[in-house]
Amino acid sequence: MKSPFGHINRVIELLQPRERQRLVLVALGSIFMALIEVIGVGSIMPFMAVAAKPEIIHTNTYLRWIYNTFGFQTDTGFLVFLGVGVLGFLLLTNATQALLQYIKVRFTSMRRHTLSLRLFKGYLGQPYLFFLNRNSYDFVKNINSEIQQVITGTLIQYVDFISRVIQVALLSAFLLAVNFKSTMAVLVVVGILYGTIYFAIRKIIRRLGAERFELVAEVSRIVSEAFWGIKEVK
Repeated sequence: MKSPFGHINRVIELLQPRERQRLVLVALGSIFMALIEVIGVGSIMPFMAVAAKPEIIHTNTYLRWIYNTFGFQTDTGFLVFLGVGVLGFLLLTNATQALLQYIKVRFTSMRRHTLSLRLFKGYLGQPYLFFLNRNSYDFVKNINSEIQQVITGTLIQYVDFISRVIQVALLSAFLLAVNFKSTMAVLVVVGILYGTIYFAIRKIIRRLGAERFELVAEVSRIVSEAFWGIKEVK
């Protein structure tokens, strides 16, 4: 059985060493974002606990230390402090997400540019016989659209997959610490469902991907040929 990461590895091999380094940086940024999101989710729980039961401030070691260190006089003031802190952290999380999204879009655009240029030069460097049994519209399609599909549908999805796996692992560890039995039951059910779905549709997805490639090529040829001689026809 072929590894699900075999196609991804082949795509990564197309990148230059410096481009692979940038891909690693994008992946590390996504992982950092996943950690920030997990911390953001965890930061809401203390605030909700204090809001529901203010006496926790004086019974919890860490909350009591913060309360005394910063010299709070009332539980309400401390609760407002926690709320502002959680809100500020969530705003910081959103700003970080926007920055990471910009980095990912820029990385995608630059890799599309460099790979398209390399493919374009590669086509131009082929001998005459290479073009005899090939349609020039296929070259245009590969350069303009297929490179974009490779970048967004493979590399970026790979980066997002890594960050989501880490995020799910951290959230699962957190929930296991809170309620082990219930979390384990949910993880088992979700794992079985996802595994069943993956093995059920992976061949269908592969077939649809091949059909998409052929249909896009056919549409490109039909449209291009329709307009190629339209002046003469008119």
